[in-house]
This record gives sequence, structure tokens and C-alpha cells, in this order.
Amino acid sequence: MERATVRRGALRGKQTAIQKKGSVDADDLNLLVREGLTAMTTAERESFILALERELRSAHLYMRLYLFPLGISANTPQDLTPGDIGHLIRFLKLSVPRATPVVDRVAELFAGSPEDERVAKPGDPLAA
Repeated sequence: MERATVRRGALRGKQTAIQKKGSVDADDLNLLVREGLTAMTTAERESFILALERELRSAHLYMRLYLFPLGISANTPQDLTPGDIGHLIRFLKLSVPRATPVVDRVAELFAGSPEDERVAKPGDPLAA
């Protein structure tokens, strides 16, 4: 199976916006996340989503629990759009303080590092 790598700097602007909570309002954060993910290839986007899910799970936060109340009905990472992830990250940063370091860590990871091999594979269902 071919291993995808994340383009260096694909989320650099997004990372800066996410880490400086006071420097950008919530709507701009949503827009920056959406644009950053739209600029990625499908494989890179799926890797980002799966890494976010894995990191949230390691902090005992479950992505599925936040998706449904936000009106996002995705069963797999392929079902999540860049807008969905932007909305989720915006919500997490505003409403779930424990998620802030997790979101920052994933943004930093994808700012220029290759994909982590422990990330779930595309097509795997999201953890409940």
C-alpha cells in the first residue's frame, strides 16, 4: 500500500490561527480550517481527520459525540467535508477546553511532518 505524506506547510496558516485563540474569531477559525483542508489532497485530508480522531480519543474525547449534536452525520472520515471539520474544530476550541491542546497538537503535526503510521486507515469507521 502506498504511503501518503503531508505537504510541508499545508496547514501552516491554520496552525497559527488555531494556536493563537485570541487572534482570530470563531468564524475566521472555521474558514481557515476549511481552506487549509480544501488545499490538501483527499489522502492528506483523511490522514488529518484520522489523526484528529486518534488524538481526541487519547484525551478521552470522542469525535462521534460532538459530530451528531453539531448536525454532522458522518460514519467514516470520507463522509466529513472540510466544512464539517472546520465547524467541529471551531466548536471544540470554543466549548471544550480539554480539546484545545489536542487540536493544536494535530495542527502542528500536519504543519510539515509525514503521516503517522499508527493512524487508522481510510475506510475505517470513526470510533464511537
